[in-house]
Amino acid sequence: KEGVEKEGVEKEGVEKEGGRQHHENLQSQFVTFSKKNYYLDVRENAIGKYLKLTEVNLQSQKRSTILLSPAVLNTVQKILGNAIEKKYASTSDKDELDSNWVTIASERIQTSQKNIYVDVMQNARGMSIHIAELHSRRPKTSVLISDKGWSKFKEALDRIVSEFPEFDSKNAVPANSQSQNRSNSNGQKKENGGDMKKRSEGKKEPGDFEAKPALLDSKKITVGGRRFFFDFMENAQGRYLKVAEVKRTKREVIRFPKHVLSIFAELVESFTKEDHDCEIQGVEELELPDKDTEHHSTLASRRIELEKFKECSDFDVGRYYNIDLRENRHGKFLRVCEHRESRSDCVFFSLRHLSRGS
Repeated sequence: KEGVEKEGVEKEGVEKEGGRQHHENLQSQFVTFSKKNYYLDVRENAIGKYLKLTEVNLQSQKRSTILLSPAVLNTVQKILGNAIEKKYASTSDKDELDSNWVTIASERIQTSQKNIYVDVMQNARGMSIHIAELHSRRPKTSVLISDKGWSKFKEALDRIVSEFPEFDSKNAVPANSQSQNRSNSNGQKKENGGDMKKRSEGKKEPGDFEAKPALLDSKKITVGGRRFFFDFMENAQGRYLKVAEVKRTKREVIRFPKHVLSIFAELVESFTKEDHDCEIQGVEELELPDKDTEHHSTLASRRIELEKFKECSDFDVGRYYNIDLRENRHGKFLRVCEHRESRSDCVFFSLRHLSRGS
């Protein structure tokens, strides 16, 4: 049966979630729609109360679970309410909807050990809210809530907030979050979302390197089933751009020091204009492979070595980037690899989307 049901209060024994703790189950809500069951369990441990959200696909029996603190739950509830009231700008571009999930609005909440991503997304079948958890010690998990059940899901959350004051936005500790909304046809942001939020009051100011790096600004691009996060950050070595490519359970990260960003942008611009012979200071041209592979051809190859720049620090010694312009049946793309003494990481960008988001 579809709807929301309250279950009795029960207590659970000891379970292991980042260490052996006693987790007491205080209340459970149950919602079912779109051939999925959702279990919303309010729990409490030594740290405090939290929500355990579980999605069960009735066809595949696949189960996904995310743990939400009161502050994160407030963010989910706010975005859900805004989506129900249609405060986010949707798209009517049929070609775009047929080929991809389109991100309408996005918010990221950072905690000490994990990031929570809450995205309002749209495809040809309608809109959904996607909640993903990236933990430093666990695989990525995600929950998808289609617009067919938004009202029922919000009703369950409202019941929880009304019965547990800790989950009320007035009492919860504010989450460390950044948000981004899709622009409307005039290129202006929707009233509810506003521009990308800068660092909140609780974050470290530039030059304060006591704890982890400070996040100065952030941007997100969604291409098909992949998401790209561009975070401009600062630590004891200086300012840099962290680029993360996330697809399903895989995540690749590369970092560019601030002093090479303009060079990388100039290189991307030359590739976009098909000026493959453009000479850029600090960029070395590499020989192309003799033969193309079965899946792609290499049109240009460049290298940026950090040791050649006067701004090079001890951290940059032995670090360099290989940037290859390639082409396959889907179009042109960049393969950008960051090489260090101990490891290498690579991300792949569609040239069209990268030039659009730069």
